[in-house]
Amino acid sequence: MRTFARDLAKLPLLGLLAFAAACGGDKKTDQSAAPAGNNEATSAAPAAPATAPAAAPATAGKTIEVKMLTTNGGAAGKFEPAEITAKVGDVLHFTTDGVTQHNVDFPAADNPAGVQLPAPSAYLAAGGSYDVPVTMAAGTYHFQCDPHAPMGMKGVLTVTQ
Repeated sequence: MRTFARDLAKLPLLGLLAFAAACGGDKKTDQSAAPAGNNEATSAAPAAPATAPAAAPATAGKTIEVKMLTTNGGAAGKFEPAEITAKVGDVLHFTTDGVTQHNVDFPAADNPAGVQLPAPSAYLAAGGSYDVPVTMAAGTYHFQCDPHAPMGMKGVLTVTQ
């Protein structure tokens, strides 16, 4: 009976070793699951921050930084700057402040008809960013954070030639 009790006491240790062996091994990552390009957040749990910042896309123009700041304890927000002047070939680089989630949308109802507008971003988690290449013709374009637009989180992009 003593042998059985001793063997029974070893089971938790053996189970732990088997679990560790099953979880360990080759540390391959599936890079095909993540889309290349923007650092968009998804509905899944946020990944650990990368050790190096993502490279900005190659452009003929300049990169214009736009901060998405949270106000009123997460109930509202603002773009800084909210009024932007850019040229075709520039890139708008939107970055969240990490307090709450924001997105960037150029609603068709608020912009000129027949213009190819940038696709709306996903909701960006802490430190997330979204790049918008300026490809629209000269004119004025309105953008917003959809959940915070009713509280004034809106901006204006003026594209010049």
